[in-house]
Amino acid sequence: MKLEGLKKLNNELEKEVNFEISEINKLFDEGKLLLNLIKIKENPDFIEKAAAGSFLHSFYNGVEKLAILIYKGINEKIQNDFKWHKNLFEKTFNPTENFPALFNNKYKIQLQEYMDFRHFFRHTYGYKINIKKIKPLINNVENLWENIKNDVNIFIKSLEIKNINI
Repeated sequence: MKLEGLKKLNNELEKEVNFEISEINKLFDEGKLLLNLIKIKENPDFIEKAAAGSFLHSFYNGVEKLAILIYKGINEKIQNDFKWHKNLFEKTFNPTENFPALFNNKYKIQLQEYMDFRHFFRHTYGYKINIKKIKPLINNVENLWENIKNDVNIFIKSLEIKNINI
């Protein structure tokens, strides 16, 4: 899905955002069999759980990268401290004086679960992945991605309406 609203914006930002969206879409294309397997299999083995964890980690990293690209593209400051992941997450759900929120609050709690899992995954051993905890994330990730893409498109279109020159 290319973002229609980016046509009038800075060419480089358009390319970067569309590239990042295509990368996450490719993650879903490549991971489709894995996602389907995890959804139906009661007791995935170590390799399947580790692969599912890697998928979820990559997904959230991609969403974070997308937010960073957009905020840098509109010259919005991103804090660079030890809490930057959490600060970026909060920023995406809060409008500023100049810009609307990037993401809709209706799925804030859900997306936070992915951010929390990303943190867990980076600091654990693969054998500690609990299938009961990641199965809901796997079951909902495709719908969440569609919501995020939709919100990014709405955000970009709002910039065009304001005639913001990036």
